[in-house]
Amino acid sequence: MVHDIGKLRLGYYLYGRNKDALEIEEIKYVRMHPAIGYDILNNYGYEDVIAETVYHHHENYDGTGYPGNLKGDSIPVGARILRTCDVFAALSSKRLYRPAYDIETAIRLMIDEVKNFDMEIFLAFLRVSNSENFDSIRKFIQDINNKKTLNSTVTFMNLNI
Repeated sequence: MVHDIGKLRLGYYLYGRNKDALEIEEIKYVRMHPAIGYDILNNYGYEDVIAETVYHHHENYDGTGYPGNLKGDSIPVGARILRTCDVFAALSSKRLYRPAYDIETAIRLMIDEVKNFDMEIFLAFLRVSNSENFDSIRKFIQDINNKKTLNSTVTFMNLNI
């Protein structure tokens, strides 16, 4: 629930925009959100394991992620789990700049980029996503994406975080 808390300090770039696409300079700024989140969590007394997971949740298993370009098992296991779940959530969620991908397409896109994920964690994710236990999550995703508008109209620019 706190993995993207650093985005709260980036409200202008993420929520108060008139443009559809992020420009290169803005992307560099937005990529700071894991470090900002790490600082916020440390300041509020979260355990190191949670702060480290947040800090590294955009690391790719092949070493191409950020902020540290960590590779393989040097990425904390929590961050590797969160990376898989976060990519799935991003792909299967409606965004201001694109519609949501259906669950099957989201998973196919993830398979195309499987080098980004810890294979053991990714296979566990696939087992869960293909189980009956996933049916309630599937329904939740469909219900959220069928809403007419996104609930992201709230800006966070004035929060003291």
